[in-house]
Amino acid sequence: VDKVQTAIEESEVSEEGEETLKTYTEALVSELQLSFDYFENQFGRPPEDIFVSGGLSHSEVLLKTLSEHLAQQVSAWSPQEGLENQFTVAYGLALRRPL
Repeated sequence: VDKVQTAIEESEVSEEGEETLKTYTEALVSELQLSFDYFENQFGRPPEDIFVSGGLSHSEVLLKTLSEHLAQQVSAWSPQEGLENQFTVAYGLALRRPL
């Protein structure tokens, strides 16, 4: 796991690894689009931005593939930067804006 994380962070993923990641990302895009369609149906507009966190947020392949397939701007985000771990969920919820 540590080797994989290091490879992702240092963009040392093989071509085969990149293709696999692209394939799974495209499947993720399909699921995201269903969620976005539901959100738009409920609130009258689609989400404006996408923030990706976790280990794969360091992968340029993931961010690029998401950006190519979705209309929203995709950005890496580290919710715990400067926060204690127990506050990250509360912080994420606090970022939601009222409609």
